[in-house]
Amino acid sequence: MSSVTVDTNDFSDPHFDPKRWINSVLKPTTSDAPKDQDDDGGAKDTTILVTKLQIASEATSRQFDQLSSTVIKSMPRILYDLKGISDDAKSTHQGVQAVKKNLGLLEGDTEAALEKLRRPHIAKTRMEECRMLLLEKSDHLNKMKEEQEKKRQAAEAEAAAAAKLLEEEHRQQSFLAEQEEEKAREDQERKRKEREELEAAEKQKQTEEEEQKEIDEALEYGHVQLPPLRQPPPKQRTLQQLQNTATATAASSEHPDDNNSYLQQISDSMTPQVSNVFKRIGVPVSFATRLMESA
Repeated sequence: MSSVTVDTNDFSDPHFDPKRWINSVLKPTTSDAPKDQDDDGGAKDTTILVTKLQIASEATSRQFDQLSSTVIKSMPRILYDLKGISDDAKSTHQGVQAVKKNLGLLEGDTEAALEKLRRPHIAKTRMEECRMLLLEKSDHLNKMKEEQEKKRQAAEAEAAAAAKLLEEEHRQQSFLAEQEEEKAREDQERKRKEREELEAAEKQKQTEEEEQKEIDEALEYGHVQLPPLRQPPPKQRTLQQLQNTATATAASSEHPDDNNSYLQQISDSMTPQVSNVFKRIGVPVSFATRLMESA
């Protein structure tokens, strides 16, 4: 609202209506002015009008006080004159008419002075009525604003609670998804280990079956292929070496226990498979060792 004009002459109207006057003052400014985003529903205009009415009321009160003082100051002189005239009327019958005439004039002047006092009082009373109506409207607007603010705060609180609940649900879902992924990885790792164990067991079973098959074939055909003894290739011996060998042979014949070391060497060279074959056919290991030696 750019400006609000208050015409105090409107309060002198005998048919003055406070509500109609308020609407006539506020209507042009509230209907013609374009509404923007900061429109407060006329609260600002109402506040300005209340302020101007308050200022006009105070100015009227000052003028009323000045006029009252002027009238009151002139009243003692008038009363004194009336008292003197009344005293004269009592003393003489001839002065009664003059007193009545003067009294009529004085009554007319007093009525005019009282009318001057009555008009500001009426204007002030009407301005007070307008101000009270505007204050009631302002209170109503303030209550509406408070209710809107409460609704806005409640909506914000509800939105915050919903966002918090959504965040909690999202966090719970993420936690459950991580647990599912961890469980899936553990299941995959367990299945991989079980598969590796099965493959290892299958390989071991195949190896055992192959070994058993070789043993069965050896028992069926009665032939065992013995591994060759690991001996160094023969070397050219000198005459001195041949003599030393003959001497060692003669000495070994005198000590037969030394041959056990050679038998032990042959026994150690036997593989577990060959040893198992001899055990299954009932051949002692010592005899098998002698057979290998003779071979």
